[in-house]
Amino acid sequence: MDEGVLLKTTKGGCITSCKRPKYELIKTHTARRSFCTNSHLLGMDTLEIMTLSDHKTETNFLQYIKVNEKETSIMIAEHEFFQ
Repeated sequence: MDEGVLLKTTKGGCITSCKRPKYELIKTHTARRSFCTNSHLLGMDTLEIMTLSDHKTETNFLQYIKVNEKETSIMIAEHEFFQ
């Protein structure tokens, strides 16, 4: 958590960079997104997660979580329907 992370920002056409420790970058939003993504990957029902995270639409929720194609493929292959 003390490891530095290089941040680059563009303002007025100028790129600036600075190094900050990871712990300064973690906010409550990080925990919310991680909870939603991890719960989804563990097979929790989308509507139940949305109830806990206060997402109003499934479209918004699915854009919010961070699941790549490989993780989606594994979830589908392991679903009880295909067993």
